[in-house]
Amino acid sequence: MFKSTKTLLVGAFLTLVAFASMTKAQVSTDVYLTILGGNVTIGTTGAFDFGSFPVSSTENLVEKQFTGDDYFRVDDMKGADEGYYTTLQVTDLSGANGSIPATNISTKVDSTSTTLINGTDNANVVVADGLLNYTPLNTAITFIKRDTGANAGKLGRYAAFPRLQVTIPAYQSVGSYQATLTYTIIEN
Repeated sequence: MFKSTKTLLVGAFLTLVAFASMTKAQVSTDVYLTILGGNVTIGTTGAFDFGSFPVSSTENLVEKQFTGDDYFRVDDMKGADEGYYTTLQVTDLSGANGSIPATNISTKVDSTSTTLINGTDNANVVVADGLLNYTPLNTAITFIKRDTGANAGKLGRYAAFPRLQVTIPAYQSVGSYQATLTYTIIEN
């Protein structure tokens, strides 16, 4: 009996040693990552062509909308609560034989909502509501904006597709005309 008790104790001890060697010890550590805010930038794609029109004895009103990849954009990579706004302004349409004043060039939008191209939808990034009707571009006008306020770190590329309208005066000199449309961003 003493021998079997000894064997039983040795067996129990070996089982305990085996169990102890299979037990794992664990520790944990925290892992951190910081994403830094970027900048707010703007862009547009290419040139805009109203097309060709015959000379006329009456004033001619021509309208065309930016479509497809022809959009004005804001890349809001800042994720901050500070706002911004963009402006549009155009120069006179000038050619070798004359010019059409910038007051004859206007813009408008169909909606104050912007189109999300990439990122997180942000209802605070809008087109200025004054542009629901044609507004002359001879002075800088507010276009896409985000007022200062809670932004919840939202980032994205937001775009708008404006319409441009030009009033071609009666008896406008024959030739090609060119203007410069300037798109500017101002951070609050």
